[in-house]
Amino acid sequence: MFKKPGGYPANRSSESEICGSNKHTTYTAKFTRPISKQVEPVKSTNHTQEASVLNNAFENVAPTPSVHDDELIKFVQALELSKEAKRNEGLKKPKVFRTENVPHEILEHKRSLPIYSVRDDLLELIENNQFVIVVGETGSGKSSQIPQYLAEAGLNSDGLTIGITQPRRVAAKSLAERVAMELGVKLGTSVGFAVRFESCISSKTILKYMTDGLLVKDCIQAEPNLDSYSVIMIDEAHERSIHTDVCFGLLKRIAIKRPNLKVIISSATLEDEKFSKFFDDAPVFKVAGKSYDVDVIYEPSFNYMQSITNTILKLHQGTNSGDILVFLTGQDEIETVFDSLEHHSTKTRNSLEMIIVPCYGTLPFEKQQKIFDVTPPGYRKIVLATNVAETSVTIDGIVFVIDCGYVKERRYNYSTKIETLVKVPITKFQAIQRQGRAGRTQPGKCYRLYSEEMYNRFKDAPVPDIQRSNVESVVLDLLAMGVTNPLKFDFVDPPATDAIGEALISLKDLSAVDDKLSITPLGRQMSYYPLDPPLAKVLIASADLGCSKEVLKIVSLLSTQHQHLFIRKKRNDDIVFSKRQRFHAVEGDHLTFLKIYDEWVNNKKSEDWCEQNFIQFRFLAEAEEIRDQLKNIMIDNRLLTKKGDEMSTCKLHQLRENICKAFTAGYFFQLARKRSTYAYEKLSSSGERKDLFLHPSSSLFKKQPLPEWVIFHEVMETSKAFMVGVVETKWQWIKEYSPAFFAQLQKNYPQYF
Repeated sequence: MFKKPGGYPANRSSESEICGSNKHTTYTAKFTRPISKQVEPVKSTNHTQEASVLNNAFENVAPTPSVHDDELIKFVQALELSKEAKRNEGLKKPKVFRTENVPHEILEHKRSLPIYSVRDDLLELIENNQFVIVVGETGSGKSSQIPQYLAEAGLNSDGLTIGITQPRRVAAKSLAERVAMELGVKLGTSVGFAVRFESCISSKTILKYMTDGLLVKDCIQAEPNLDSYSVIMIDEAHERSIHTDVCFGLLKRIAIKRPNLKVIISSATLEDEKFSKFFDDAPVFKVAGKSYDVDVIYEPSFNYMQSITNTILKLHQGTNSGDILVFLTGQDEIETVFDSLEHHSTKTRNSLEMIIVPCYGTLPFEKQQKIFDVTPPGYRKIVLATNVAETSVTIDGIVFVIDCGYVKERRYNYSTKIETLVKVPITKFQAIQRQGRAGRTQPGKCYRLYSEEMYNRFKDAPVPDIQRSNVESVVLDLLAMGVTNPLKFDFVDPPATDAIGEALISLKDLSAVDDKLSITPLGRQMSYYPLDPPLAKVLIASADLGCSKEVLKIVSLLSTQHQHLFIRKKRNDDIVFSKRQRFHAVEGDHLTFLKIYDEWVNNKKSEDWCEQNFIQFRFLAEAEEIRDQLKNIMIDNRLLTKKGDEMSTCKLHQLRENICKAFTAGYFFQLARKRSTYAYEKLSSSGERKDLFLHPSSSLFKKQPLPEWVIFHEVMETSKAFMVGVVETKWQWIKEYSPAFFAQLQKNYPQYF
């Protein structure tokens, strides 16, 4: 039961209601006129004494008690005094954060957020339940404010940490920065973040924003029961990333051993009943966002790229205020629209000038943050974004949204063992989220570049990542955490049985599991790396082959957005291509990466050198940080000495061959045989065939003759299925590193061996 928040405006109230069955309780916080409350028994997975007393009291009174019932009045008065005493006790605690130097406008903004008016209600619900599901629209303040409320209420007692997960590293970093600013502390002290290969935390950190994958690795490497955390908040749960779904099951297991651990599942929208049931009939707390009416306008188009430019120009010329947010599928489309707008910007007739701001995953973090900059007077901001702007971020000032109706999704084929990035129609949930971006600060308009009929044919919600992705890493992580049968792990939406079975077969081929499907010492070692199992196997194999120093550099670059290592200059394509050719290695793309890294180091890691060679400096700088962390893991696992300076123990010719062998040890299943000029055929243990092609940017593209056998890092599908990250190999090496896999190849393709 909610307690009446004191001191709030009279036009705000809270409402408690029972939805569906008697077990599923939904608390809805609204901005409405005062309404009467129905009193229901307190719901709690951990029945506190107070809850039991209150429920007993309701059982002992008549169904419709008179307001003159002295016994009930005395009971309620005693309960109110008890709560007041608790509040006063909390006020005597030393302040966790000092906000004296925080600007007044920031404090006012925090108080204006919808979550602020229901702070006490939410904290009471969390106090009385181990699991709580919070559903709040983007802009309600749940991601930034709830962790602060938890710390202020003393839920980080005994030096424990409040952990908040995000599916994207950009969101984890930007939220940590925002919260640190709101609390007037330096990032990395009381508030910090930890993402893959980067962290900014200390022994003083109370609020720790992190990616959900980092929480999973914490469970494997350091804390099976997350003993250093008092609260875990899984934020943006609706995105259903692979690691988010794993966290759901892990926290449910850990909560049995740690009844004092509080778990909050937070989302912009969620299937309430499904998640409530999964988390032991957890209560659902709903927070309304600040929203205005949004007019939806359907403008079907056969060429949405041209329609987007036309719609932007039409809005820019026909309106005098309001920023524009455009949803596109990726960097290529964003750059195309960007160039088109720059070309037309001088021809538009409007007193406002355009500020065009791109936002996509491979963009440097500081450039992504420009979408939050306040638009200066006399200008209109036009944000060109991927689906990252659907729910993870709130951009003030957006009045117009243009929705192309598509998104790119990763899909994995277990038969061919190939993951591809495919453009697919969005779902109704995504369309509604995109529409809602236009109504945050004033009434807005959403232009959908598809028909209403097409919208009605959209699926209701996206398929969870775990049901359309490679789950090898998930299965290895579960085995490392002691889950002996991943098929019986408690998933909200489990992956297909065949998907888990194929993952176990692949891990067996990698020697990560044995014939009894138990994790091997090698498999446990692989689980320590924040890498996919094949890439972890490459690093471990490199130690035996005496080429760890070189392979570390290559693996580190492969762990960045290496596809975008070279800067694209449409107006200087010939110059860029000639610069790129200078780094080409005859053995393949992996050795090309090594050459680039070494030359960068030899040029004192110069940013100017990168600019002259059309190379993204930030990816090399990021690779260096990744290299240092991976090197430390190898030292911890005694694959390297602490000194780690002399890690190459073979001659140059043998060294280059051993690098290729190390990658074959991990990627033997990504094997292709030359079929004709530039065309290859992928071979698999299932016997399926797939035509693949060398990409023109590959260092092997101009080699004559082309190698008969290659392995590749991944596949990029555009007009054809192109191999990315290609290196020469030999079938004899496949036989050496995975005899069982090679035996299947011999059986399926006897003509090749």
